[in-house]
Amino acid sequence: MKKTAVFTLLMLSMMLSFPHLATASRSVAVTLEGCVIQGVFYAVEKGGLASGATRVNVIEIINRNESDPKMDLSPYEGKKISLQGRLLPGDRLTPDPKSLKVLGPCDRDSQAAIAEERELLK
Repeated sequence: MKKTAVFTLLMLSMMLSFPHLATASRSVAVTLEGCVIQGVFYAVEKGGLASGATRVNVIEIINRNESDPKMDLSPYEGKKISLQGRLLPGDRLTPDPKSLKVLGPCDRDSQAAIAEERELLK
């Protein structure tokens, strides 16, 4: 019993000693660029890794409020877009629909990286 109480106090004091760890669950303001493929937004960061490789993240578009309709990306199929919003843990984005900019067609390098990512997710 005594060991359990000491362990609990030790763990609690460690958690309180590192308040910056709690920020990992907060949203972050971001601007993401990527492509819309089959209605899914893929954020593409070229040369984002130390190796210079391209990083691709599947971004789930979510609503700020349950009563708001979900942002429809179908008109941007095959396009490279830029979106601003709040990124939440789990790569979930609450976008500002007014920030959406079409940057042109999705380039071949991005399409190849997205195809690779889609294969990994199967």
